[in-house]
Amino acid sequence: MNNDADTLQTLQGALDGGDPADALARTADAFYAPGAAPAPAMWFLRGQVAERATDYHAALHAFLRAADTDTPDPTHLFHCGHFLLNTAQPWAAARMFETLDKLVPGNVEIAVALAKAYLDAENYRKSAVIWEKLYKKTKAEDVLVQLALARMLSGDEKSTVKLLDGHPDRYRQLIVALQERGASPEAYRIARKATSLWPSQPHAWAYRGIISADLDNVADALRCHEKALSLNPGDPDFLFNLGTVYAVSGATEKAADAFRAGLAGAPEDIRLLRGLADCIRFTEETDELQTLERLAASNALSTYDRAAVMYCLGKAYDDLKRHGDAMRAYVAGGSARASERQYDVNDEVALMGRIRDLFSTVDLETLASAGHRSNKPVFIVGLPRSGTTLVEQILAGHEQVQGGGELPCLRDAVLYACDGRIGRRALSPWEFATPRTAPGATEIKDIAGRYLKAIDARAPDAKRLIDKQPLNDRYIGFAALAFPDATIVHCMRDLRDTGVSCVSKNFEAEFAFADDPESFAVYARAQRDLMGFWEALFPGRIVAASYEALVGDPEVEARRLVAAIGLDWSDACLDLAGSDRVVKTASAQQVRQDVYRSAVNRWERYLPEIEPMVKLLEGVD
Repeated sequence: MNNDADTLQTLQGALDGGDPADALARTADAFYAPGAAPAPAMWFLRGQVAERATDYHAALHAFLRAADTDTPDPTHLFHCGHFLLNTAQPWAAARMFETLDKLVPGNVEIAVALAKAYLDAENYRKSAVIWEKLYKKTKAEDVLVQLALARMLSGDEKSTVKLLDGHPDRYRQLIVALQERGASPEAYRIARKATSLWPSQPHAWAYRGIISADLDNVADALRCHEKALSLNPGDPDFLFNLGTVYAVSGATEKAADAFRAGLAGAPEDIRLLRGLADCIRFTEETDELQTLERLAASNALSTYDRAAVMYCLGKAYDDLKRHGDAMRAYVAGGSARASERQYDVNDEVALMGRIRDLFSTVDLETLASAGHRSNKPVFIVGLPRSGTTLVEQILAGHEQVQGGGELPCLRDAVLYACDGRIGRRALSPWEFATPRTAPGATEIKDIAGRYLKAIDARAPDAKRLIDKQPLNDRYIGFAALAFPDATIVHCMRDLRDTGVSCVSKNFEAEFAFADDPESFAVYARAQRDLMGFWEALFPGRIVAASYEALVGDPEVEARRLVAAIGLDWSDACLDLAGSDRVVKTASAQQVRQDVYRSAVNRWERYLPEIEPMVKLLEGVD
């Protein structure tokens, strides 16, 4: 660029419909060449273009430069604060909005933004103070609900209930808001209050049942959903809820009955079809097969519904041993899901690289005594569908072990301590995207303290608590330092079988790499490389668990794993069919078979459809 006018024209053109990535490249010298001194307004414009280009790092850098002046433009601060808030950095956002609030006191929009930032930053009392002032000024219902949310999260249940003042819709909104924030215990207390106030309202019971299921309280969940159905018989939503709880608790026949009862009144309800497909084995005479084929041929489905139908149809074709048709249906379902996601598997690979770079400068000797000596955590990592649920079920059969499922706690603790983010809201391109120093003793102690507090709340009496979050493989280095006496188990399975199994499941966004076979292969190679890095950095710390060995000789492998977590053997560890534990993952049905042997070498059935994936995985163990 020859001058500021050219730079301005190029960047503005990108915002008006041009190519933002090209504009960033063409104007780079105007910002980074020796002697360049662009004005804050120009940095702000570059940040907007970078945001349009989804270049997170460039956008953040530009917005921060725009705000870094003695007389910042309030518009720039407001936009930058929201950028930080929307990218899971509420602590930094709060500081930005605090500055802005001093510059423009009394502005309602700024006060709302600051209250939201405090809420996300878990500074609930400060958030409540602002919401209360806003409610007195506006009397808006949505502000009242936010005030109730902040007070409930701060532990002030009494004043929360007083605010709700017996209004059913306020209760509903607060329950949903608490649930969305992962505050299930608090949501349950409000839902229980709602069922006592309105015992004849079926939706009050339904909300409570959903939350009870989240808390693994199967008995209460079933009671609530059955109560909702007694008040509104045949309701497909309530039958779906009931069937879902039966399914995750292993009552497959009862789950199928509930789903089919719902389909009797709503034969093309895709949620019910999806639930049923996981609970039955299709035959040519299965009525729902024809329904799925008819829906698959329809042009009236949303992208989301089309994906669900194609995955269900793939499951049906698999049951019928039409494996080529099954894989084509799975790939079509994955293609539909991919079309509505903003996802690039290379973002995941880049994140693994950034974490490796971070640990390349870690002083392990200095940090050897920084962690907590608790051996309560048991981390089970591995690709989805690699046997993590099976290993958890085996270990959780022991009377001194509690299975925690796929917990967000490690990621939350790591990103809070080392990246200033909310773990469960952060996307891969954001994590560690700005330069960070290696974690030190302060960060490791903080991770250990936060993680232990979280799991102790879930399982206060358990001697071991299993965390089988597959994505914890990225954070194993932090876990190894935070808990030098904890056990880390890496589940491994033939990657071709793992890939087929992943591609056949309608995963949510966190496992979007499974949307197509080739993306899976790229991700799997990177994951294996990362685990190799951790094994070299922490020799002897990671216990390998081979899926093939486990299904080939279950007792030998199970005994080895139980010994690895420092406990004596229990015969209950192999009674998988008799387990009453809730299983919420895609393995919910298979894992209740004593040992699921039929999945070994499953990949061969799907040739030649998966040939590109197989070739990409060549040379990887």
